[in-house]
Amino acid sequence: MPPAPVVTDLRVHLERPTKSDFDCSRDDDPGAQDWYRMDKDLCLHRGELKAYLYLKIKDQANLTAEDWVVTDIKTGLLRPADSPWMKCDGGVSVRREKFTVGVDQVVTAVDVVFGEDVEDPRPQWVTLQSPLWLRAHVDSPSARLTFLRGRGQPFPEIAPELRLSESDGFKIVQISDLHLRTGFGTCQDAMERDGTNLGPIRADQETLRLVEEILESERPNLVVLTGDQIHHDVDDSQSAIFKAVTPMIVRRIPWTVIFGNHDDEGRHASSRESPLSSQPGWKEHI
Repeated sequence: MPPAPVVTDLRVHLERPTKSDFDCSRDDDPGAQDWYRMDKDLCLHRGELKAYLYLKIKDQANLTAEDWVVTDIKTGLLRPADSPWMKCDGGVSVRREKFTVGVDQVVTAVDVVFGEDVEDPRPQWVTLQSPLWLRAHVDSPSARLTFLRGRGQPFPEIAPELRLSESDGFKIVQISDLHLRTGFGTCQDAMERDGTNLGPIRADQETLRLVEEILESERPNLVVLTGDQIHHDVDDSQSAIFKAVTPMIVRRIPWTVIFGNHDDEGRHASSRESPLSSQPGWKEHI
């Protein structure tokens, strides 16, 4: 990957065991120089089909005013028809312009999250609400693109300063065993306080609602996630960990993570550090 990457093109590529169905309107070969395949199966390894996001990336230092760069991305049914926009498979539309604009207007990174209940919490990242159009398994959490314009906010030189107040003390909230999944997750034995059985409910939604209620009530100076934020054998570790840290990020509460045994379990799990270190911008992370 170049030291100062700029996205100059992208495509969604659907792979079958015998042939490939997806073909962008441009003639570039996905395996050619400057093309990078994101190491995430957009169909989440369910069924015979596999789909991947390919990014054409060049170093900013090697671009001229005559080079084309990506300045915007859209997904969904309403696809722009004017000339700067080019349509690709997967319901993706890409706006490409000559590199005569500032880098802050240019797409420099693209990622994928899975599920309707997750947003990319990294500063300046934009999560597209319409999912990719894929022939994925009906129960597969939807894949959505998220992208960054410009260079984003760098890591702070030092961690957030934590102060002990003489009047209020220093309050730490410990959160453990969230067991978040890719997608909503299901709780089969939820019940009311009086013991009334609620039947199957969306587990992650209720878990995060409880976390948010605690943060609003306690107003902590620090939150420590002490393991098993992710349920074992999830389809995408990054999407699950994004859900875990978003409540602190939106409230600007300093937080830190201790990983548990379930956080890197499973066939498709990421390493313990990779969901948090994939891009800079975790301002409150200590």
